[in-house]
Amino acid sequence: KMSFYWGCGSKPKGGPKVFQIKNGIMTDTALGLTSRKDPNQNQSYAENASKWPNSKDKKNIGAGASMIGNHSVTGANLPASLTFAINNSQDFMGDLGLSSSGDKSGIISLKWNSVNNAKAYYFNAIGFKDGEMVMWSASDVPDMGGGLMNYLSPSKLTQFLSEKAILPASQNKCDIPSGIFANMQMVMV
Repeated sequence: KMSFYWGCGSKPKGGPKVFQIKNGIMTDTALGLTSRKDPNQNQSYAENASKWPNSKDKKNIGAGASMIGNHSVTGANLPASLTFAINNSQDFMGDLGLSSSGDKSGIISLKWNSVNNAKAYYFNAIGFKDGEMVMWSASDVPDMGGGLMNYLSPSKLTQFLSEKAILPASQNKCDIPSGIFANMQMVMV
């Protein structure tokens, strides 16, 4: 059984929408759930294209790293002079500093830093126990969230903010509704 809730606040804005699997057959009682996404997400790359991180180089970016400044790229099949500049608005984003308080039987309060250059935020949580799953999305509208945790073009960002599927950059707290995870063994945000 999978139950889905959404919305910040002491009570869910919606839900639960429920999916169940019985005798190998899935019942679809969760009609109306969407999964917004941007068609520019998950672009495929040619095998010889430059992409990082990749299977050969999975290095993490160090704390305090910055890309601000002038850059040049050289290599086979590249123009002789490939140069570009990165400014403050294109640099790595700061630490979200996400913290939580509360108990899974009551309200779980999420708080985070206002991150410079952030355009929006999105959170979801999931809990498990003995064949049952509870999912929650910070969206004010029902959305499974998979496409909201990925790159969003400026036009989709504007659209999803107006639909209240993502949180505005001015927001830095959200309450997971009371008790929706009460019977779960663990909860992950």
